[in-house]
Amino acid sequence: NELGTFVEDQEYDVGHLFHTWFRGLGVSEEMMEYDNDGQPLPVAHDDCFPIKELLA
Repeated sequence: NELGTFVEDQEYDVGHLFHTWFRGLGVSEEMMEYDNDGQPLPVAHDDCFPIKELLA
């Protein structure tokens, strides 16, 4: 809104930032996993995506 107190479009969180950073660095964010004592964890959230406006 005009006061900057409410998001009117898409809301983003830190998962979106990780996808954006990896895309900007040319790293495939879908392929990266962290091995947490035998439990594979994705580095970036699967339900997030790069923020196109930051990569333009």
